[in-house]
Amino acid sequence: MKYTQKPRNSGDAHPHDRVAVVDIETHAPTYEGDDFPVWPLHRPICASILTADRDDLGVVGFSLTTILFPGRETKALADLELLLSDRVIVTFNGRGFDLPVLALTAMKHRKFDTPNLSNLSRANRYGGQHCDLADQFSQYGSARGASLATLCAASNISVKQNAHGDEVSKLYDSGEIETIKKYCEEDVAATYLLFLHWIAFRHSDQELLVTGCAHLARFIETEGLDHLLAHARYARTYWAHAELNKRMAAHLVRDLKIAASRQIGRSSLGIIGDDDEGSSDDDDDDQLPF
Repeated sequence: MKYTQKPRNSGDAHPHDRVAVVDIETHAPTYEGDDFPVWPLHRPICASILTADRDDLGVVGFSLTTILFPGRETKALADLELLLSDRVIVTFNGRGFDLPVLALTAMKHRKFDTPNLSNLSRANRYGGQHCDLADQFSQYGSARGASLATLCAASNISVKQNAHGDEVSKLYDSGEIETIKKYCEEDVAATYLLFLHWIAFRHSDQELLVTGCAHLARFIETEGLDHLLAHARYARTYWAHAELNKRMAAHLVRDLKIAASRQIGRSSLGIIGDDDEGSSDDDDDDQLPF
């Protein structure tokens, strides 16, 4: 039987001016000889949300929040709901794991006033509300899937410095919640950087990668997020800073040339300055075409 991919429209362009990158870490019972437990067995330990808001000048502002779940699931879901409001959600395999786990957790704890989570769980796979990078990089399953770590390594993005996914349950049993939290935050930072690469390619606009990468690095350093410094100090970030500095220098040179041109024009008309001695209220300087 010939496979025909479902047609897509421009809705999967995914607006990128207000996004929330989401990742969860979970705990599930393991049995000897078993592979990764099926998703309904997983209970959330934490959810990390990196929000990124791009203004009209291309400046990106960030916030990073990690919500703990054990013993406070209802409050955690309410906190998560607020952070998902009016944003495009970015995940890696969120459609296949994170969102189903969160939705089932909400049902289990009778937390039904979560319209944002509900809408995302039912969002059109080919629409613009949820950008699942596992879908984007595999062309909706046309190519063989790859892990976040593999795609990041291929894109020269640092990932997974503090732990690995198969260690999370053991870390939880040992009470190492802070290590899990840092690991989850590493994943959302790496996912965001991968998203920047994707949208720059999707929109044929290198500026989206340059500004996002450079501003994320600045956020990490100014907020003292030492466990994320690998995402702020690596080759791609240095390149982004260099590109941003070149653009700023080019804009400065342009502005200086414009200012010099205006001054030459004013001098040729015998105008030395706006506050020349002897000028009067009858001057018509404001009528001059510069």
